[in-house]
Amino acid sequence: MRRTPALGRRAALMGAAALAGCQAPPAPVAEPRLGIDRTGYVILQAPISRRTRDLFIADMDRLLTLKPAALTVFLASPGGTLVDAQAMAAYVTQVQANGVPVTMHNLGLVASAACYLFLAGQRRLSVPQGQFLFHQAALVSSGPVSITSQQLQELSLGAQAMELALIQTLVSRTRLTEAEAQTFVRRTVVLSADEARRDGVTDQTAPAAPPPGSTGFAIRYAPDPAAAPATP
Repeated sequence: MRRTPALGRRAALMGAAALAGCQAPPAPVAEPRLGIDRTGYVILQAPISRRTRDLFIADMDRLLTLKPAALTVFLASPGGTLVDAQAMAAYVTQVQANGVPVTMHNLGLVASAACYLFLAGQRRLSVPQGQFLFHQAALVSSGPVSITSQQLQELSLGAQAMELALIQTLVSRTRLTEAEAQTFVRRTVVLSADEARRDGVTDQTAPAAPPPGSTGFAIRYAPDPAAAPATP
């Protein structure tokens, strides 16, 4: 199966802002309102972090109080902390288990840990210019840190567990084989929107636009200044 040549993470992430704005949906209103089709919307354009996780869950909770028939998340993110992405994905899974389907729609670039959140969607879409970036999990430090051998071993086991969880998610949620999924988490792989649809990462390529008559949007996030910088 042909793969897009792996791009450097720095090159891919530098294009995030431009890609994210290529088909941005209408600006959100101050308070979320459901459209006539009873769909609620969240626009998430930010790194994945603890702050983003808390804002995302709070906004989704606000929408759920309106008794929506479905939810759509417009997503553009360079990635971030995998543990927070896992928590956000688990939340989305629980929402769907309670009878509210969630659609994930790639606005331009969904990378790294954000792929974990994207794959949680029951339905998954991408704008035609969309890209997905998968790569090996990495430990990011903001400065000199002293780590004992035991702590290093524990961190390594934790990273391996996260890697296994992502492989299992890819195999269960896409058309990738286990061997192909392992490639996605052990080296850098960039997929175009068409390639993502081919591999089952997405179901369809479509512009980022709400259904006719829908007007409700939740808060659009600003980038999180406290988020750790991406690794080159």
